[in-house]
Amino acid sequence: MKQFIQNAVSNAFSSQEKRIRKTLLTDTFLALNESVPKQGPELLSGEELVSSLKYRTEEWEVFKRRTRDRKLVFLGLRPLAKDNACAPGRIATRADSITVSSSGRSEDRIYLFQENAFLRSYALNLAARFDSRFTETQFCIRWVDFHNRYRFRIQDETLHFDVVSRGQFYNGLYTCPFEVELGKTYKISIIVKDNSCFFICDGEILMNVAFETELFLSGGIAIIFWDTGGESNISASLSGIQLASVE
Repeated sequence: MKQFIQNAVSNAFSSQEKRIRKTLLTDTFLALNESVPKQGPELLSGEELVSSLKYRTEEWEVFKRRTRDRKLVFLGLRPLAKDNACAPGRIATRADSITVSSSGRSEDRIYLFQENAFLRSYALNLAARFDSRFTETQFCIRWVDFHNRYRFRIQDETLHFDVVSRGQFYNGLYTCPFEVELGKTYKISIIVKDNSCFFICDGEILMNVAFETELFLSGGIAIIFWDTGGESNISASLSGIQLASVE
């Protein structure tokens, strides 16, 4: 009987998730072609932003208990996982730069995120260089917490726009090619203003998405590196990091 109930809950959960995904894609988000908002004064210097980022890995209880907690969050309940510190050693920071180096793990995740940041419109500027091939890199905007965020994700030579809402992952709502050349430096600006966001690389708008219904009115930024499926090898660097206002 217990297994029967669990299966019934899982089936209902899956059905609801499919319905919401369809709603997100058809009613909530629109790909636009509009001018980029002008950037204004600096909100946080690179050094201030880098020092504000919290560091976690795959040993983070929030990640380890995600399968259970995402269902609780979806149902409007509080997640059970507690925050915990993770062993350092995979990143090095200096002023406005972050160097990431991690290898030899079957599941390798590095989370860098602002906690309790209530920002609405801003621009994240940085220069990114990838020195190895690994599963994915995420740049999250309006990060509320692990279970709620918008994100641009680079994976499989593709830029994806995803939504994580109430613990559910709605991946690939919009995509475009993004071929990573190892050792090349990419100048990236990720801008969120009111009900739209932009991903700009080397001066070119690669993606512009608008929210007809805003799921998250404010939030911070997060940067995530992930490698899985064998012995990991994450090698990347971010420099010139800055958070600016937009007009």
